[in-house]
Amino acid sequence: MRAVRIPPDYRNPPMNARSSAWFLACAACTGAPPPEPVLELGGGGPEFAALAEGDRIPLVSGPQGGWHVDVGLRCTGLDPDGLQLSYSAHDASTLELLSFITGATLSAPLVELTEDGWDRLGDRVVFDIGGADEVVAREVRLEVLAERGGEAWLDSVDVQVVDVP
Repeated sequence: MRAVRIPPDYRNPPMNARSSAWFLACAACTGAPPPEPVLELGGGGPEFAALAEGDRIPLVSGPQGGWHVDVGLRCTGLDPDGLQLSYSAHDASTLELLSFITGATLSAPLVELTEDGWDRLGDRVVFDIGGADEVVAREVRLEVLAERGGEAWLDSVDVQVVDVP
């Protein structure tokens, strides 16, 4: 898994009673405290599949004429309730922003709980482009930023956007 940048003043974020109980139950099963926060970007699909550096990700032509890539997120060590997600895409070399910033505010019903944390499927990074040729065959850095209570965690992965015939 890729490292997640965690601010030096990191403290466990506040949790509500339901999610606190879930995290404590996980810790009780293993005898260990909850894991440090880890985010991992994945491709779109019905099940989470992690994206690795250099992976190819299909460009989707949306029904309203726009272009996007489907993404997912796997997280351990963070309560989903109230977590703000922001997705973006940048040119991997110049870091030029290629997308709109798309986001979501999470709650437990909006994620799929897993043995170690949770998955979020069906998110999109929406490109701010005039046509597919602006990103196809280009190395693009996909990023997800998770924020709550003044703390932030980031994951990014450089992928190649490919056209789907």
